[in-house]
Formats: sequence, structure tokens, C-alpha cells
Amino acid sequence: MIDNDDRQVVEDYAKRISSGLFGKPALFNWSMEKKQHVIRPVGVIVKDLCQIADIEWALYAFSREPLNGRFDDKKRIELTQKALDCGTKTAEDCIKQYGTANPILIAEKMGLVVDYPLMPQDSGRVLFAEFREPNEVNVFMDAVNKSSELMDEPDVRKALGDLHIPSLLIAHELFHYIEQQQKNEIWTKTFKYEIWKVGPFRNRSTISVLSEIAAMGFSKRLIDLPYSPYVMDAFLVYGYTPQGASGLYEEMMKYAGRERKTTMKNLDNYKNLKEKIQKTNLNTILFPQELNEWQNFSDAEKDAKMQRICTLPLCDFSAAYTLYFRLKWLDAFKACISPKSPTVLEVGAGSSVNIPNALTIFDNTSKYVTANMNKKLTAEFKKNTAHLPVDINVIEDDANNIQKHFPQNSVDAIVFEHSVNDVLQAVLCEKAGMDTTHSDWFEILPDMIKIINDKYANQTLEQAVKAEFLSLIENCLAVLKPGGYLIASHYMFQYDLDLGYNPELWQNILPLVRPWLKELTMANEEIVDSFDPQWWLFLKK
Repeated sequence: MIDNDDRQVVEDYAKRISSGLFGKPALFNWSMEKKQHVIRPVGVIVKDLCQIADIEWALYAFSREPLNGRFDDKKRIELTQKALDCGTKTAEDCIKQYGTANPILIAEKMGLVVDYPLMPQDSGRVLFAEFREPNEVNVFMDAVNKSSELMDEPDVRKALGDLHIPSLLIAHELFHYIEQQQKNEIWTKTFKYEIWKVGPFRNRSTISVLSEIAAMGFSKRLIDLPYSPYVMDAFLVYGYTPQGASGLYEEMMKYAGRERKTTMKNLDNYKNLKEKIQKTNLNTILFPQELNEWQNFSDAEKDAKMQRICTLPLCDFSAAYTLYFRLKWLDAFKACISPKSPTVLEVGAGSSVNIPNALTIFDNTSKYVTANMNKKLTAEFKKNTAHLPVDINVIEDDANNIQKHFPQNSVDAIVFEHSVNDVLQAVLCEKAGMDTTHSDWFEILPDMIKIINDKYANQTLEQAVKAEFLSLIENCLAVLKPGGYLIASHYMFQYDLDLGYNPELWQNILPLVRPWLKELTMANEEIVDSFDPQWWLFLKK
């Protein structure tokens, strides 16, 4: 814990985070914070970075080298490989000499003094760890403590494994100690690069970044990591500034040739959304806990999160996500539902509570019904909605049978909230003999995605699902009141893309089914202001 007296010191310290994992002279590029990078979940960052091969870090590593401009990419890669080999061989020699790969034990046997201060005494140099001659290693615990909290997130733990961060930091600094002990023979100190030559005069210099690259190779071998320690650059920074770490992540991915690219059409207009939020009394549309979470975001975080929602597949399910969809569904209800105490039917809510929550704010005397088949998701849904004041009823039956549960012309609105894709997938799974009722939905999701991808790629998806899909819509329209609306929404989850969902198909679920719906005689599509037809569909009976 940090005492109140120390809090300002820590805040000032955070503003000078170094640009590399183990610091050295260059300070953190604070312009990354000013560029308003979209804040990415830390789990996404470490997962992506862990997939970058050691040699692919060459260009990123050299971007921190003062002499970088004197090399071409071929030479950078060549020198990176030699530095990694040097670090790996040095680690293997250590293991053989000391009979252990434990960096803490090796440090002790070498006579190194390891200390764990909160932060560096020199406030002008912000580091995560450092080696001080002749035999001192400091591991700064403020960074360790923050990163340890992030390790509790499941996606982070899955990507990084059971990593002991102090050991990694010590391992890195061990290499720098060994460099000093072996400076006349170790490659990173003996290799000299010719900077210039004039007649008999020449200037040859060591390349400082090679020591850092070798230290990465050394620590990776000693800790036996399946990924490069360079991942820690962004991870450790994230504890201080998620936006800065997200900018660093984008830079790393770009240098590695793995820049995340998306052709997603914007979910919404960011400028209009920001203005709407500013004009809205959020006390009237967010529950207290949601409002508190939103208010705890800085203005920069709010902007970054909303910008990301508008432009990239969804992967941040914070209060920003809640606020965005609460606003959209309240606007949809206002445009399409007129009576007091309406009855709203949602098809395939799963475990999502977006609609019942929005309906509570819209009119807490409403009656909400969902046709939900999957047993596990239904149990989660009931648990998550037990506290709501609206009348909630779950029909554990196929929505095709909805006329068994409602008389004709009795429902005020029907909602497909990100469930059109689920309907299509369920139709295909039933034909393939897969049980989508009793199975864990997320365990079988990869198989569902493969099936629908294959049908789409083979151009047989329409033939396979159109008749069943239209039958379901017709049954739903039968219980909808004349003048009532069937509202369908869709958006892209990054999770499904990561599982292999075809991006073209995933983005165009509603454009795919729209031509089919024109064959219906009970309803016609209407365009509603501020709702992009790419992501929204309104059928009026």
C-alpha cells in the first residue's frame, strides 16, 4: 500500500515511465498519451504481443538505438539474432556453472545485492529495474505491484503464464552484471561498428541496443519463457497508463509487421455520440454502480473508450459499453414503442441483460419476455435480472413456437439484440446434430463458427438457413401488434473474430438477411434516424 504522503510522488513518477522495459536513459514517450490512442484491454495486448517471434522484435528494439539510422533492416535483423544468441549462450553457461536457472539464486551465488525499493531515488530516471556497479540490482516494486494486479485478469494469466515478474527483472539485470564482468570477451561489448572512416582515421562504436536485446535473450532462456520479454514493455507501462501502453502496443505491432487492421464500418458517429453524452443527464439512464464506474474514468479515457466502440470490434465491456447501448436502445424504444407498460419480446437474449436493463430505465412497469433455449445462459440471465423491477418472464422454448405462449397481435415490440447470427448458427447446428440447448454455448462456439464460415465460403448459407430464418420471423410477427416494430441490432465482437469468424460475414449479418426479409408480407422495413442500416434493422407490421 502507498501512504497518502507518497501518493503525489507516485503520480509524478508515473509521468516519467521509461520507454523500455528496463529503462536505460530514454524516458517514456509521453506523446503516446497525447495522441489519444484507443485503450485496448490488457489481455488483448499481451495475447497479441506474445505471438511475436523473437527476431520480429528487431525493428522495435533498434528504434530505441541512437545509431539506428545507420543500419538497414537486413543489418538490424542480423545483429538482433547475434545478440539473442549471445544472451542465450550466456544463460546456458550460467545454468551449467551454478546448477540452477533461478535468477534469484544465481544472483546470490554471484555475490549480487538485490534490493526492492518502491521507486528510484533519482526522480529524473524512471525505471522498472536497474543494475548499479559494482554489484547491486534494484527492482522497483511500484511497477511490480501494479503489474501483479493485472496478472489476476484471466486473459493476462493465460497469455503470460505463471510469471514471477521480479525474477524476470532480476534475470535481465544479471546479464548486465555479467557484461561488466566479461567486458573484454562478451560479444555485446567486443563488437564494434564503424561509424565513419576518413583516410587512416576511423570511429568504431559499440551498439547499446545489442546489450538490451541480449539481456532479453538471456532472461528468456533463464526463465524459460515461450515469448519475448519485450512483451513486458507494454505490460508494465499499462499499470500506469493504459492509453500509453496501447500506443506502445500499436507501435510494437507495426514494427513486427502485425499491425491490427480492421475494415469495420463505423458502428456510430463518434462526434455525434460525444455530443449526445454531454447533453444527457446520465443519472437518469445509468444505475448507480454503472454511473460510478463511468465517472471514475478520466475524460481522456471516456473519449478513448467511446471512440473505440465506434470504430473497432468490441472487446471492452466496461461502463462505456453499457452507456453506449443504453443510449441506443432507449432511442430505439422511444422511436418504436408508444403505449405505457409495453410488452417486449426478445428472441435469444442468452445471458445478456442489455434489453431488460434499458427497458427498466424506459418504463419500469413494462413486461419483458425472452425466448431462450440454452440452459446455462438462461440460468445466468435469471440471476443477472433477479433484482430488476420490470416483470420478467423466460420462455425456455424455441421462438418458432412463440404462438403457443402469446396470442396474435399482443406484443408491442420484438427485439433481436445481436441474436440474428445466433439464430443462423443454431439452425446450422441443429442440422449438424449439435445440441445447442444443453451444451456450454461458448465451448461449442468455435464449432458453430466453423460451420457458418464453411457455408458462407461455399455460397450455400442462404440455401441452408433462409427458410428456417424466415419461418421464425413470421411466427414472431404473428404475435406483434399492428403498427409494432421488430428491431434487430448487430455489432462485431473481437472475441468471435479471434475464434476465426469470417470478418466479411461477421460485419454483414444484417445486410445478408435484409433481402430475404423483403419476401415477407406482414411487415416492411423502415429507416429510423440515427440508426445505421448496417447495424440496425426495423420492421414495422
